Amino acid sequence: MSIQEPDGAGPAGVSCPGSPSSDTPAGPAPSGSWMDTIVQKILQQLVTAQHLRRPFQDLEHPSKYGMRKCQFVKIPVDGSADSFITGWLCAPDKYEGDADEADVEVKIPQDATVVLYCHGNAETVSQFHRRELYKIYQKQGYYLLAFDYRGYGFSSAEVQPNEDTMVKDTQVEISHMVKVCYPWIYFHFSWLLCHA
Repeated sequence: MSIQEPDGAGPAGVSCPGSPSSDTPAGPAPSGSWMDTIVQKILQQLVTAQHLRRPFQDLEHPSKYGMRKCQFVKIPVDGSADSFITGWLCAPDKYEGDADEADVEVKIPQDATVVLYCHGNAETVSQFHRRELYKIYQKQGYYLLAFDYRGYGFSSAEVQPNEDTMVKDTQVEISHMVKVCYPWIYFHFSWLLCHA
């Protein structure tokens, strides 16, 4: 075992990669260095790491998760039947359609306010803390669309989730919402970084 010298030189004055040497000023590695690239790749993989899909989930029936006045939706990506995003469209508590049925077909009026909920990349729309948030929006009188990115939940699994696919999925959801009718869309982003 060798002990590194304080100036960053290894044994017998051999310079160690990534450490300062007598020729290099001390301080953080310059931007764009190989270390920045490695750290960026590792962080990207950690942020978008897929969790194991839970067996026996029935996301097609929100009522099995204690949700009322919600509809399971499936939205194609790029018009493909093999690439799609799934989620729950929830109506407000005061919704008149189908009385108090559990799993309903939600029809959104033109003047409605809709919240597009982009949850974090882990797990599914069915997580307890997310369902509690949906209920708050429902009590406040809002419609809400929560979706799972491709690779999660019941959404198609043809892509390895990453920042680009998550941004693309969000853009697909926004386009879908605008096409269907919604002049007033509020976004609730738990996780979505600015994408350059």
